[in-house]
Amino acid sequence: MAEYNLILYELFCDIKVNDNLKCTKDILNMLISDDIYDYYSAMGFAAYVNNRDFIENHLPFFNQTFIIPNNLILILNRFLKSGIKPSVAELKSILKPLTIYEDNFYLTS
Repeated sequence: MAEYNLILYELFCDIKVNDNLKCTKDILNMLISDDIYDYYSAMGFAAYVNNRDFIENHLPFFNQTFIIPNNLILILNRFLKSGIKPSVAELKSILKPLTIYEDNFYLTS
């Protein structure tokens, strides 16, 4: 697996407010690239950063290709139906491998 170290939205993307949308798209595309291929993290992160388009565009493939854990199903359904973003605590069990430092979480390999 490719080496990556990803600081999530608050730390990584909020530096340049105007680039937040592009930044999150880049992160999501990186997570589903052939080197990393982590759809679980990508779908959870997409809900976390309020990227409905990414979820809706990838959900058919995700449903057909992966066994989706119940907690991720609940997060995605709640986000798509009500727009409720998951908390960091809810995403802890989905995003792997995971490092938590000072209430921020990082994806690392």
